[in-house]
Amino acid sequence: LQDRDGNPADSFEIAVPEETAVSDSNKFVYKVDGNQIVIYNRVEISAAEAGNIEFSYLTSKRTTEYVDMQQFAGPEADLTVTNGSTTVTKSTSGPSVAINTAARITAAAKHTPTFYTEWQNSWGEEPTDAGQYYYLVWEISSTVSNGTQPYTFQLDDNFDNEEADLVGYRLQGATEFSHVNTAADQTAVSRYDYVLTRHSKERYSLQNHDAYSREDFTLNNSVTVTVTPKDGVDEASSRTAKQSWVYEEQEYNPPTGNFNLFKYGRYSGGRVANSQQISRYVLTEFKDEENDSYTEISGLRYEVNAVGRPYPWTLEEGASAMDPYAYGKVPVTYVIDDGVDEKTPI
Repeated sequence: LQDRDGNPADSFEIAVPEETAVSDSNKFVYKVDGNQIVIYNRVEISAAEAGNIEFSYLTSKRTTEYVDMQQFAGPEADLTVTNGSTTVTKSTSGPSVAINTAARITAAAKHTPTFYTEWQNSWGEEPTDAGQYYYLVWEISSTVSNGTQPYTFQLDDNFDNEEADLVGYRLQGATEFSHVNTAADQTAVSRYDYVLTRHSKERYSLQNHDAYSREDFTLNNSVTVTVTPKDGVDEASSRTAKQSWVYEEQEYNPPTGNFNLFKYGRYSGGRVANSQQISRYVLTEFKDEENDSYTEISGLRYEVNAVGRPYPWTLEEGASAMDPYAYGKVPVTYVIDDGVDEKTPI
């Protein structure tokens, strides 16, 4: 077997040991002589003895390194038997061998895009008119089955919407978006590729919301994913995926404030639900009113939890509650009063 560059790309296994690793129980051994494997009996055997010696050839590289359906001649074998002065030779050969590889796309999906209000530096060089658009990054996941052959991967995106257009592609492994939508010599069986689109801020600003229906603010996107096997034996395969995104104004509801306070008994590392969980509980020892003395139950403690959401109290005077950025300007103070008198040990 040979790889794509014509280099040897196989190994062999044989059911007898190499002549350098022989033991007394081995009748047959082998040695490598140039490009031949020589198997011979190291001790005399009876002419009536019959048997077989199995050997196999194995690929020594990844399957993608072999050309699809390239024919390789089968192994040739010469069997020579010598008995005294008599020598008999028989020859045979095995059938030709080919490796059937493939690459075919079996699934493609376009997911809900991520919305951006401005150009991101990680996308690449910023266009001069970038500020006039909103942006969507669409993720495309795809699966290539039986990925045993390199392939060319291609995305063809269709973003046909009013005052909107396709910006570019970022194929798996790339760092920026560009107009390049194909990648050759691919071997991945699971892929995540991306498409960047833009749409006009003026057109989709919702300022003229009454003049448009929901459909007018829906952006439709479809993509065709094509996988073309490298060796040209198998045909290309394609899948189409679709997705829509609706530009909607988000309704803002100002937060409300609230406070919660919780108190628990704790004993032996856990919360106390009732007195049965305390191994020693003698109420008269816990408080002796006659002598006005106090004792404690060993290991019994109290846990107090306060949870506060003070949003309305963090607004500065005159600030609008409808402004989400106005909160958190005024500090608040929490005071927890356990309600015990000064004689009670804490």
